[in-house]
Amino acid sequence: AALERLKKAGVKVLGKGPALIPGTKVALTVVKDPDGNFVELVGPADHQ
Repeated sequence: AALERLKKAGVKVLGKGPALIPGTKVALTVVKDPDGNFVELVGPADHQ
């Protein structure tokens, strides 16, 4: 849901989206904001 809101605000998601950090239960997503800044989003991985 958060990534969809960011996309609507003009933020570009880099890569294929959230990536699981090996050996952890943590996901990482890198985005580029409308001003060209890179932002890393780190949080718990979804368990589906």
